[in-house]
Amino acid sequence: MGKLVDMAGQRFGRLIVLERKENTRHKKATWFCRCGCGQEKQVIGGDLQSGKTRSCGCLQQESRASHPPPPTPLVPMIGRRFGRLRAIMEMRRQKGVIYWLCQCDCGGASIVGGPSLRRGYTKSCGCYKDHFIKQIKDIGAQRFGRLITINMVGCENGTAMWLCKCDCGEQLKVRAVGLRSGHTQSCGCLLIDIKREAMTGANNPGWKGGVDDTARQIRCSHEYVRWKLSVWRRDEKSCQKCHQAKNRMVAHHMMGFAEYPDGRFDVDNGVTFCRDCHLEYHKLYGFRNSTREKTIEFLNNNLPLIKAAS
Repeated sequence: MGKLVDMAGQRFGRLIVLERKENTRHKKATWFCRCGCGQEKQVIGGDLQSGKTRSCGCLQQESRASHPPPPTPLVPMIGRRFGRLRAIMEMRRQKGVIYWLCQCDCGGASIVGGPSLRRGYTKSCGCYKDHFIKQIKDIGAQRFGRLITINMVGCENGTAMWLCKCDCGEQLKVRAVGLRSGHTQSCGCLLIDIKREAMTGANNPGWKGGVDDTARQIRCSHEYVRWKLSVWRRDEKSCQKCHQAKNRMVAHHMMGFAEYPDGRFDVDNGVTFCRDCHLEYHKLYGFRNSTREKTIEFLNNNLPLIKAAS
């Protein structure tokens, strides 16, 4: 870090350095100065030496006053047409904007800012909007897909907006062009239903041919419960394979439940297994095409024949 140079009494432009002041938070030396106009100011020493600061600000103000910016050329507006409006005369200037008195083709008059005229934001005294609304085709109480139009609620960006009610009960605002083109047919529920249908039934990658609910209803019926209790009572609720009485017992159909519906409630077609033996049976023979012969074979523990079958 270099040695600090004492600049007290020196002149830099219109500033005379009076005394040393404390450093800034960036550790830059500052000096208290008096300007030629009488104002006093604290200035960074580096700005004084580089010539960046030469006054309290009065020098810049005088320079601007002596060299004003050239005036912005006015765009001729009188007599020009903007949509249905024709500029007649300048009315006032406010915050740099010139407001013009304009006459509309309908005979009305309005005061409009110049930028709004030139950029096309205002094209009439308001009559064009009323004329546009009158020209809109009435589509009230009509159905478009799942939507029924109720009433028009205004215009947005030059397009009529209609309040509609969907078949699901939701109400929403819809653009008239969207209704007539068929682009909008619901509040969004139609798309959800289409996506759901695309993943339902045979369209789903996990489809397995459908599941019949009849089997579940039969297994929950009172008749099926009575059959199961009768099988357990006959076998004294003990497993006919391991001959043990356990808490989790199963009434097994020797002739398959699905393949032989006539034997579903036949007590002679049932046999009591514990849960472990029942699971072992289906591991060996599968869950389809169960027969009395397979059950007897399993009970007799004919291992060579069972392994060959598996």
